[in-house]
Amino acid sequence: MKKSIALFGGYRFMDLMFNDGKFVNTYNYVLNKLKLNNEVTNYAKLNYSLDKQINLIKNMTKVNNYNEIYLSLGEYESQIEPSNLLLFIKNIKDMLNDLFVYLKNNKINTFVELLPEDSKGVSLINKVVRNLCLKYKITIINDNKYIIKQTGKKVLEFASLYI
Repeated sequence: MKKSIALFGGYRFMDLMFNDGKFVNTYNYVLNKLKLNNEVTNYAKLNYSLDKQINLIKNMTKVNNYNEIYLSLGEYESQIEPSNLLLFIKNIKDMLNDLFVYLKNNKINTFVELLPEDSKGVSLINKVVRNLCLKYKITIINDNKYIIKQTGKKVLEFASLYI
């Protein structure tokens, strides 16, 4: 029997993009790998703020009984200038803490994918997410980066090869 899995996030779990008036399929390794042996519902929405994403997670997990959920948190907030992001970091911690308490209380098997650390904003978000995941014993599925090839200063890495 296939497991029922839900994906919540933004661009990290997208498999369709709207470009020039039409939808374009994009290759998503994580989504395709999960779809091989599982029933997957993808709730990924581009530019969805953390509070909207948390409301969606809570509403969909109340209505549907998922075996596992996969989260990519803080994508929208990571685009904020780091100096401005520091003003909202306590609010982000509180929202994520509330989400993780809800997930633990409802015994929802949760996996979190960290964002690729390519800016200070992403580093701040990942630090908060990582600390709360450790506190609530939630699995981070890509904490170890897989370096495929390094040529001089150029490093090719695929953080989604964990599944």
